[in-house]
Amino acid sequence: MAIFYMMCGLPGSGKSTYAKHLKGEIVSSDVMRETLFGTSLKMFTEEFISEEIKSYDTENLTSKELYLVKSKIASNKIFTLVDQLAIDLLSSGESVVYDATNLYRKYRVKTIEKVRPYADQIICIFMDTRIDDCIDRNANRENSVPVDVITRMKFAMEFPKYFEGFDQIYTIRSVYKGRKPNVRKDDI
Repeated sequence: MAIFYMMCGLPGSGKSTYAKHLKGEIVSSDVMRETLFGTSLKMFTEEFISEEIKSYDTENLTSKELYLVKSKIASNKIFTLVDQLAIDLLSSGESVVYDATNLYRKYRVKTIEKVRPYADQIICIFMDTRIDDCIDRNANRENSVPVDVITRMKFAMEFPKYFEGFDQIYTIRSVYKGRKPNVRKDDI
């Protein structure tokens, strides 16, 4: 039975740590960026988006607007690659752990619609971790996410709901500051 696990939570919430304990091949947007760019924090290279950027009128954009356009193009390309990898694994009967923040409903629904034909079950693992714990954990990473970005993500995130297409939703709460989730492989 091919199960699609979608991790969901802020940077530093424990998604990747928890994902390692699930039965499935981990497919990660961070790993895809590391593979393509040498770091999970680099959003793109000019070469990576060179064809797609040609279809945009960028002449009158500020440098910030241009960066946002380029980041969006790159993000779409990266997640297209990640989604296809997940579909390939599910098609071969393997379970997949989709490790990304997955904070926004419209993107979760889009991914679920893509993988639904290949997955016997779709399960959301929502990491409900206090923001101060996320920020503390993130600060200890080599490639940390800026605190203001994590804060914005916290206030913009949408909690997963069954109507998005999940068969099950599990909420994992990290109660004590700095404590890792207590996980057994047989829990899920």
